[in-house]
Amino acid sequence: MAGIGREDYPQLTPSEAFEIVEKVGRENVKTANGLASVMGLKSPDSGYFYHQVSSLTKYYGLIDRAKGTITLTPLGERIAHPLSEADKSLARAEAVRRVTLLSSLYGRLGKEFHEADFRTTLRDVTQAPLADIERNAPEIEKLFRDSIRYLSQAPPTGGVTPQDIPKLLESSERASGASPSPTAHQGRAHEAGFRTFESDGVYLKIKKDRDSLEEALATIQGWLKRHTEPEGKTETKH
Repeated sequence: MAGIGREDYPQLTPSEAFEIVEKVGRENVKTANGLASVMGLKSPDSGYFYHQVSSLTKYYGLIDRAKGTITLTPLGERIAHPLSEADKSLARAEAVRRVTLLSSLYGRLGKEFHEADFRTTLRDVTQAPLADIERNAPEIEKLFRDSIRYLSQAPPTGGVTPQDIPKLLESSERASGASPSPTAHQGRAHEAGFRTFESDGVYLKIKKDRDSLEEALATIQGWLKRHTEPEGKTETKH
């Protein structure tokens, strides 16, 4: 585990972590020896392996390890076996946002920042001594720059859950000029095993399991994005 001031951080970049998780899924890795192999190590009996695994488990939340057994977490499954590219992007963003240091830096710096601002912001976030900032800043900046591509794909609030789908639908209606129906029935079960959302101009029926909810979520987010684009980006029709 690496740390600076009041924050700690993983020793794998997000890209490295996601590559390992995809290999774990592709090769159906179930043991510590198998995990060491996909990481390019001869065995799991080293401090280096421990720190790398900590990045995957404690920080990014992609793998569970217990008694020598390796399993992908639900978040890891969404990356290794994605339902769609949209949901895979959301899952990767959620994994990076679990790292408080990276999330805090992104909240202050955004995806485009002047390199001269990085160390000052790092000091503000971590409250670390200047000597520690000087020593650790290059490594952390590399980690942060790699994380930007994933953090920029997440909703600004840090994620959307399947329970937010009815609200997203209503927001889409408002953006397109329609008013949500006062008689809308959110989550009313019309058929066993399914959830149904109804309003004026909308009928949504989703099977009550996580995979179906996440697939619907990814689709709706794409629709919502198109409806809420700034007017200046809308193509003029002649």
